[in-house]
Amino acid sequence: MVKNKLGGNQGKKIARKNTFINKTTVVSKSDEEIYGIIVKVLGGSQFEVKCNDNINRLCLLRKKFTGKNKHNNFIKSGVWVLIGIRNWETKKPDKLEKCDLIECYSEQDKIYLQNYFNVDVLLKEEKNFEDEIIFEDDIIFEDEIDINDI
Repeated sequence: MVKNKLGGNQGKKIARKNTFINKTTVVSKSDEEIYGIIVKVLGGSQFEVKCNDNINRLCLLRKKFTGKNKHNNFIKSGVWVLIGIRNWETKKPDKLEKCDLIECYSEQDKIYLQNYFNVDVLLKEEKNFEDEIIFEDDIIFEDEIDINDI
């Protein structure tokens, strides 16, 4: 058997690539980028977004948000996002317009966006999500069964 001259696992000495912690809030830089709130998660890396211009669009999850970077971007109903509109794609009349996800915002980023940008539609839609929360603890049983009868 060959003697291990270097002493142990060499993979530990390799520097990690994705350790950049200082994250700044990404804001809209052009007219093709717009703010939105996720209304419904459809599955297969697709979800429905209500945009700040009051239009529902079909948003597609890009490769950037999968794999190692998945833990930073929890995508669920009620999350604010920045999307890129596909102006090069023709819109079919009976289907939702497609767009791409650019950024997911945290709770701290929401406060920043409320102070500096007009996001009234997103705030109204977020209140609708809070009103629609249904608790499953309120279960009502119609038939009462006495344990002594069993």
